[in-house]
Amino acid sequence: MVIPAISEFIQIVNIGAHWVRISTLGCQAGIVRIFDSLYSKPSSVAIDHACRMLHHPQNTVTFLDKRVQKQVGSSDCAIFALAFATDLCYGLYPTSQRHSQKEIQQHYVTCLKSGAIVPFLKTDKRAPFHLGCNSISVPIFCLCRLPKDRKEYVECFSCHGLYHPDCVSIPEWAIKSRLQWNCQKCRNTMAKMGSKNILAGFRAFSRI
Repeated sequence: MVIPAISEFIQIVNIGAHWVRISTLGCQAGIVRIFDSLYSKPSSVAIDHACRMLHHPQNTVTFLDKRVQKQVGSSDCAIFALAFATDLCYGLYPTSQRHSQKEIQQHYVTCLKSGAIVPFLKTDKRAPFHLGCNSISVPIFCLCRLPKDRKEYVECFSCHGLYHPDCVSIPEWAIKSRLQWNCQKCRNTMAKMGSKNILAGFRAFSRI
């Protein structure tokens, strides 16, 4: 279960046999940075996890897969994700850091023994990096503010927003027919407009 964050966050996420680090620290609203030591494109699992934490009110979330050090082999992704997170917590930006992969695991063991996580050992030697930063904007929907999935949706007639019947109380007739249905936000707007029109009509009538 993923709980929406109440502030900027740094999170290490398992996306299935692989670990990445996601963060909104220092980002504008609706932007998430992904630090991945193996792949250069954000995975659907990381995107879904970030959207659940962010719960962004606007229509899209932008993901920046940052240019960070690329691990050699496939077994150190969790340690690299922790190293990236630790750098951020200490005010170091991961895109400019070169970690000593030969010493990275032993450093983690040392941290566990000391009871404190400190920045992982750096190196002056050349290290492989991803070629660049990839950016992707993902539309989000419904009250859950998640990317579109294969679940059933009902479209609001007025705002054209898509809503899950599991997230919103939608009458059965709206699900099974093509009759016009409006979401709660649009119904509230219509009600306010109706009240203003009635008040304006009353004022005009009172002047007669």
